[in-house]
Amino acid sequence: MDRKSEKYGNMMGQEEPVPEYLNPSSPKVLALYEAVSALSREGADLTQLKVSDIASKAGIGKGTVYDYFKSREELIVKAVLYAIYNDLQVIQGRIHQADSFREKVNVMLDTLFESEIQDGNIFQKLMPFVHDIGNFPVRFREECVKCAPSIETIERLFQTVLASAEEEGIIMSGLNLFYVENAFINTVMDYARYKKIVGCGKTFPAPDEMEVRKRLYENLVYMLRK
Repeated sequence: MDRKSEKYGNMMGQEEPVPEYLNPSSPKVLALYEAVSALSREGADLTQLKVSDIASKAGIGKGTVYDYFKSREELIVKAVLYAIYNDLQVIQGRIHQADSFREKVNVMLDTLFESEIQDGNIFQKLMPFVHDIGNFPVRFREECVKCAPSIETIERLFQTVLASAEEEGIIMSGLNLFYVENAFINTVMDYARYKKIVGCGKTFPAPDEMEVRKRLYENLVYMLRK
């Protein structure tokens, strides 16, 4: 195996074992996960949900919940991360089918903001984990820390796209992953502002979307070459 294949081996068929909570075999666990997603779609504040609310939605007795989860917070955090993980698998599959770095970037942007994936676009699900985790109640933050390895899935997503850029000679290899993530996150956030998913305090005339995507791609390449 060459150095590049070894570097990106985890995304090319040699992934680390998926945590059990992301690949549950119990129908009751899956029903509880879906109940959390359904309540979220209905506008519930997940940090205020009660175990009884989730159990009722899932058609499961409240006491049964504790056969699988130690706390309300563990159930809710794992349910949200399960939904995010499944969305990321969709993105990963589509990225692998794209032929070039530019196409992979466009596929990533398209899929991150695609409302048809699961229950709402993945960008809105990820935002609290990227920017607002410090505002979570303490016990929710503790559960997020315990489940942190699943969030690393998005790091591997960036690595896959980056490998394509290196193979095409667009950028040099050996970039620090911190700068790579920062470049991709800036691109995603700028596109989110264009899509009016996050506010920026001002309203500008909407430019042509193809022009926006062209500029974002050029800026991404520039940041990765610095």
